[in-house]
Amino acid sequence: MKKSGKVLLSAVMLAAIASCREEKKDEWISGFDEQGKARDTVVQNQHYRHYHGAWFPIIMGRISPATYNGVSAHDISRPGFRATRNASGMRSRGFGSSSHSVHS
Repeated sequence: MKKSGKVLLSAVMLAAIASCREEKKDEWISGFDEQGKARDTVVQNQHYRHYHGAWFPIIMGRISPATYNGVSAHDISRPGFRATRNASGMRSRGFGSSSHSVHS
């Protein structure tokens, strides 16, 4: 009986700690300005929206500055350019000097 009480208490404590963990949520927004207007462009079949001085990829009509890095017009006009995720969306591969970052 004593062990089952400790197990139950441990499970409850673990659940309470897990629920308190702050998880970063991607905040997808429309990216419209105060007048309800958006500045969009299409470069190499990818749609971008200008928001707070940078261009962000539009995915399903919305942007996520918390997920994707904002880029300049020069960057998106380069052939082969691909939008990259912020540091939170990166994982590293390799060891030591051979390691490099891979965006997931």
